[in-house]
Amino acid sequence: MITIKLTFVSDGTTLTLSKTRFRHPLLKQELVTVRGSTAPGMAGNFRWSSGVRGLALLLVKHAVAAECGTNGTAAGDPSAGIEGDEGSLAASLDYAISKQPRWIDEMFGTTPQGVPISKLLFRRINPDRKRPGPVTVFIPNTDFGVFIEVNGKSARGVRELLDLEGRLTLFAESVKIAS
Repeated sequence: MITIKLTFVSDGTTLTLSKTRFRHPLLKQELVTVRGSTAPGMAGNFRWSSGVRGLALLLVKHAVAAECGTNGTAAGDPSAGIEGDEGSLAASLDYAISKQPRWIDEMFGTTPQGVPISKLLFRRINPDRKRPGPVTVFIPNTDFGVFIEVNGKSARGVRELLDLEGRLTLFAESVKIAS
């Protein structure tokens, strides 16, 4: 099974990703990334960029869809993804999947053949916005477990996950308005 654990920190109003732990059958070891410009030991690092915020939102939406099961949008359904035009979190994540910056490589790794695992995990409709209209990024694999922790406590249940999704979405909209 493919799993990722997202560790967020929150002061009640802001919510930021501070650490990820990723496991995949094609990898020999768990990949750990931490927020910041330098990482201790064998960990990779990332900045709280719009691409990372888009990834966090997508993964939380995937967790919501998995938690809803047959009662709501199913994990693997494009409607459980993120969508947007230029300047959106979806466009930023789409760009990161295309260009493979260091953070996405350190977070998800590569296959033994050198293929970026992120390109295997995520599907895009209208990648690189080659046609007019928005890009959609989603996770087609229903065997992708997303585990979420906020301030050291597991986030469980649809209500709590929807709250996290709402906070990340609200932050995304405020950033887009300010741009």
